[in-house]
Amino acid sequence: MTAARLRRLLPDVLALTAIMAVALAFVGTSSLFSSDEGAALAQANVLDATGGWLVAHPFPEIDPDGRWFAFYRPDGGPAQFAPYAKHPSYPLLLQPLVAAGGMGGALVASVLGTVIAAVAAAWLAGSLRQGAERAALWIVGLGSPLFFDAGLVMAHSLGAAGCGLAACAFVGYRRSPRPIVLALGLAATVAAILVRSEALFFGLAAGAVLAGWGLRRRAWREVAAGAAVAVASVVTLLVERRWVASIIDGSLVVPTAGLARGDLVAGRISGALWTFVSTTGRGSGLVAGAALLAMLAAVVAGFAMRARPPSRVAAVGASVVVAVAAVVAAVAPEPDAISGLFA
Repeated sequence: MTAARLRRLLPDVLALTAIMAVALAFVGTSSLFSSDEGAALAQANVLDATGGWLVAHPFPEIDPDGRWFAFYRPDGGPAQFAPYAKHPSYPLLLQPLVAAGGMGGALVASVLGTVIAAVAAAWLAGSLRQGAERAALWIVGLGSPLFFDAGLVMAHSLGAAGCGLAACAFVGYRRSPRPIVLALGLAATVAAILVRSEALFFGLAAGAVLAGWGLRRRAWREVAAGAAVAVASVVTLLVERRWVASIIDGSLVVPTAGLARGDLVAGRISGALWTFVSTTGRGSGLVAGAALLAMLAAVVAGFAMRARPPSRVAAVGASVVVAVAAVVAAVAPEPDAISGLFA
C-alpha cells in the first residue's frame, strides 16, 4: 500500500476520530467500567502529587497483613502499595494527560490508540488487496471491540496500536529488508508489551512468522530478524519485571504482570472467548458454541477462496456451516444477555 493511498484515507480517519469523540461526549467521563481504570488513574494522580509510586496503607492497625487495601490487586505490601505498577509505562503516559484533563485527558490516549490500530489495519488490508483500506479502517474502528476500548482507561487500544504498527513494519521488512523498518517494528512491539501483557504473545508469534518466512526461502537475514523480535519481546518482559521490583523497593513484591503469573495464558484465552462468543442466560452454551463454529467456518471459507486455485467447494461448504450456525443461534432459547461480539 502506497503512502498516497494512505493519505486518501485522511478524511475517513478524521471522521472516525470525530465519531469517537462524540460517543465519548455522549457517554461521559464520570464513571468507570473496571477497577483497573481506577487503579491506573489513581497511580497517575499519585505520580503527579508525590513524584513517587507508593501509597502508605491508610489504616494498618486493622489490616496488618495488607490484605484489604482499597485497590484491587495492587503491587507491593504490606505497608506500602502502588495502585498500578504492573506496567509502569502506562501510568507514566497518563500522568500529564490526567493532570491536564482528568479522565477525559486519559481517554485521549485510548482514542488515539484505536485510530492508529484502525489505520494499521487499513494498511495491512491494502497490502493484501487494493481497495480494501477504507472498509478495514471502519470495521476495526467502529465494528470491533476497539471502538469500546477507546472509552476505557485500560491500554487495550494502545496495545493494539503497537501490535498493528509492528505488523505493518514486519510485512514491509519482508518486502524490503531495510534495518530501519525492522527497528520500527521492534520499537512498536516493545511499546505494546510495556502497556499490555498479551502483546508478548504477539511478539513471539511475529518472531516465529518472520523466522519461518526466512527458513522457507533460506533468507537467513529474515531468520535472524525473527529471532531478534522474539528475544526482544522476552527481554522487554524481564526488564519490566525488574522495573516493577525496583518500584516496590523492598516491599513484599507481588508483581501482577509477566510469565510468573500462572493465569496469564488462561486469562487471555477466557478474555478472548468472553469478548467474542460468551453469553449468559438460558441457552447460552448453545449460542456461544454456534457463534464459535461460525467464526471458525468463516476463517476456513476465507482461506479456501484465497487458495491457488480457489477451493470453491470448501468455501461453499464452510459458508453453509456459517449459515446453519447462525440459524441455530437465532432459534436457540433466548439468552438474558449477550456479551460476546459475534454471539
